[in-house]
Amino acid sequence: MLRRYYDFTDQALIEMLCHDDDRAAFAEIYWRYGRQLVLEAIRKTGDRNAAEDIVQEVFVKLWLRRHKLVIQKNLQAYLKGMLRYHVIDHYLMRENSPLVTASLLSSFPDPADDDYLAGRLLHNHYLQALSRLPDKCRQVFELSRKGFSIRDISKQLHISEKTVEVI
Repeated sequence: MLRRYYDFTDQALIEMLCHDDDRAAFAEIYWRYGRQLVLEAIRKTGDRNAAEDIVQEVFVKLWLRRHKLVIQKNLQAYLKGMLRYHVIDHYLMRENSPLVTASLLSSFPDPADDDYLAGRLLHNHYLQALSRLPDKCRQVFELSRKGFSIRDISKQLHISEKTVEVI
């Protein structure tokens, strides 16, 4: 019997994905939201290839975490939230991965060095990348990493919840 997945609600698709490992439900979710996520990622990164890679990562993570999914709002908002964090990670990785030539390898710290093991080098790169983000974006990112909810962040920064979601 042929199932018509486009007739199902997002909630029903999530149920089928999470409980039945339904690949067709996953494909329908991708069909519904993949293109708009790519367009959003292009708008945020300015790079179509990077945007497509980011969206692919979002859907791979959705599939891998399907048994643990807890979607409090709606599916579209959940996917946009995942996209937002993947875009931020994209920028952080891009800032933290300069081109390394063989001649530069000797200038890297010894892995046995305590400073290296303590993560100071990585932490400094993280702080540099964070300082390059626009002020509100950086504040939202930092508060979200400290466990604040979207509502708490919007109240603390005096911006709308929608703005917090978009950033």
